[in-house]
Amino acid sequence: MEPVIQINEAQYETVVTMRLENDAKVWRTPLLCIAAQSLLMNVALGNNFGSVAATIASLLAFISSLASIQVMMKHRYLEIKCSKILHAFEQEENDYGPLHQKPTYQDAGFIEKRTSYKLWIIIIGLFVCFSLAVMLWNTSYYLGWTELNPFSLPVSPLNDTDLTQ
Repeated sequence: MEPVIQINEAQYETVVTMRLENDAKVWRTPLLCIAAQSLLMNVALGNNFGSVAATIASLLAFISSLASIQVMMKHRYLEIKCSKILHAFEQEENDYGPLHQKPTYQDAGFIEKRTSYKLWIIIIGLFVCFSLAVMLWNTSYYLGWTELNPFSLPVSPLNDTDLTQ
């Protein structure tokens, strides 16, 4: 169990602000991650598939996805830590009871009870796996280990009579 930190009312206001900032950062992270992923995957899966640039773009997508998970987890940890400090202060100092406590979700449905934080970690984790697969595929295509380009469709030769029909 963590030791209880004693704070005064001025510190309470500061911790409330820190908690709100960390909460906002938690939910800003997946948005920035998806924006970065869309740009990098556009390069990695674009017309230059199998090039060095595509391999580097998929490597950057892989690294940025892992970094996004770490940043999201860090901000979530700090937000929970601030919430615990606030909860302890409110239990002692507030006549109305604690305001910063974990919600119970007693009347919530199945979907509402699921944590969005874990869902976003899973989604970004899928981006990690996908970007790793694209990076490996780009590298093997660039090095000539495979000739399978997923974006080159088989084209049947046409003669002049097929065009006029």
